[in-house]
Amino acid sequence: MPSIACLSKEMTYKINHYTPKILNLGILRRRERRSWYEGFFSVIRYLGTLKSYVRNKSRPEGSIAQGYLAEECINFCSLYLADYVETKFNRPSRNEEVHKEIEDGLDIFSESGHPLGRGKPTVFDAHILSKAHQYILFNCDAVTPYIEQHRRLIEEGHPQVPQHLKERLHSENFACWFAEHIDKLELPQNVSVLRELRFLAKGPDVVGIQHGRYVVNGFRFHTKEVEKKRKTQNSGVTVNATTSSFASIRDQNPVLSELVYFGILKNMIELIYGGRGWCYSNVIGYQMVRE
Repeated sequence: MPSIACLSKEMTYKINHYTPKILNLGILRRRERRSWYEGFFSVIRYLGTLKSYVRNKSRPEGSIAQGYLAEECINFCSLYLADYVETKFNRPSRNEEVHKEIEDGLDIFSESGHPLGRGKPTVFDAHILSKAHQYILFNCDAVTPYIEQHRRLIEEGHPQVPQHLKERLHSENFACWFAEHIDKLELPQNVSVLRELRFLAKGPDVVGIQHGRYVVNGFRFHTKEVEKKRKTQNSGVTVNATTSSFASIRDQNPVLSELVYFGILKNMIELIYGGRGWCYSNVIGYQMVRE
């Protein structure tokens, strides 16, 4: 929305003219209100851009036409100098991230984002560390064979247990079983993947780093606490999760379905595994979105 210093008589008239319509939007759905606001203010902003082209107030239309033509010519010529001159077309994004792939080691430890600020060293409780460690294990490709092996052991050891209880046993006990299983294996220490797999099995350090802002996938996310002191908000996150759905407690054939969850960022935690960091987001208020 334009600042107060940019308001002109025409802008004031438009705001006064559209105030009743804005009030009437209260009965509409949130999505319709948002689309109306975005369409309205995008036009007003562009009109302000055209107004900035005016140099001769006695001939405003001609000034706007000449200014628009000059800008188009400059933009066209700048495309030929993209390799030598930084323009708005090749300028890196404000939230651009450099994804650093690791040559050897687990892909889960590759840098896919970066925090803003130094962060705050924090001692986390066992519940948060357990949930974060569980999430990391179930989203690491190198751990997938061990996940399937543990699932088969539960199937063989508890044949009479309902399927939904087997899934719970697998989810709750896999981290401990994985740590014991990797510790018993004789893995060579000179291979980076196997060495990091041992670090991953031992679990994260008790002391981690807590961040309030983080840039990932070209977006800048804030926690809910950081947003209290800012005019902009971006603490909402959405996750597409593959979940086993049971029709009832007697259902022995769960169906894997894609569900969409959304929530609010409470904490952004960087966990340390043997000197390697991994960022985990603690989200509150998760709700499922049914499409």
